[in-house]
Amino acid sequence: MRLLPLLAALAAVSCSSDRTSWSHGPYVELKTYTSVEFRRGPTRIDPRTGVLSLAWAGARAPEDYPRILECHLYVFEDKNGNGTPDPGEVIEERASRETCRKVMFDDIRVASAADRTALRAQLALHTEARYRSVTWSLAPD
Repeated sequence: MRLLPLLAALAAVSCSSDRTSWSHGPYVELKTYTSVEFRRGPTRIDPRTGVLSLAWAGARAPEDYPRILECHLYVFEDKNGNGTPDPGEVIEERASRETCRKVMFDDIRVASAADRTALRAQLALHTEARYRSVTWSLAPD
């Protein structure tokens, strides 16, 4: 069965891009520009393990606006308080370099989140027209 490994690999992908609207479940609006929308799903801390989990975070370029060329998700501890992911602060980075209308990164997890004082996330992207980003504090809802 050569199809089974392929299906397993597709299921394990932690980034998706497509032309659909946002999910129907709960989400938080991070920032909305005319040409780009930034959203995230629920954020929780597992009381047993202390792991912070963010269900998903993403960006969408509505129809009739420039498409997304690339998008990065940074999870970082903002030790110097400048709101940007500097060298030595990045805990996790994910990227999509597919030209598309929507990018979603899912199943984002941070171990020992309670020990980190300035935990942040940033979505940064380039569209066919400009650069846009949003940064927010990673804390349970």
